[in-house]
Amino acid sequence: MVASLGIVLPAYNEEARLGPALDELFAYLCAAPAGALPETVGVLVVDDGSTDGTAALVRARSEFAEDGRPGRRQCPTLALLSVPHGGKGSAVRAGMLAAEGELLVFADADMATPRISCRGCWPRSKPPTSRWAAASSPTGRTCGLPSRASAGS
Repeated sequence: MVASLGIVLPAYNEEARLGPALDELFAYLCAAPAGALPETVGVLVVDDGSTDGTAALVRARSEFAEDGRPGRRQCPTLALLSVPHGGKGSAVRAGMLAAEGELLVFADADMATPRISCRGCWPRSKPPTSRWAAASSPTGRTCGLPSRASAGS
């Protein structure tokens, strides 16, 4: 298992959906059994030039860390990166370049990505060799986070 996980959430005018999505994500991260996730976990919201209160919502959360440094798995942290509006691809790229972690994944702000464990994405002997390799495993399986559709499954 990798020692650290960075989760990137691109967001554009997601004030209405982001709060419940972060509630769901942090509930999942904090409830994961020992060994299911890397020891260090950080969540980075990339505000893609939102004109609503997306950035303010992130800053107001208890998980928000001013320094943006990832926290221990029992206490994951939340960071914010604000970029000029460039679209989802640009926000994902900026987040993947700015996030910290041996393994980087991204999910939509609505948490629509299917839930699977990142634990099985890479064999211990073959961690990803590139920050961009974090999108899928060597076998082609994608690494995802909890989704509303799979909640409780």
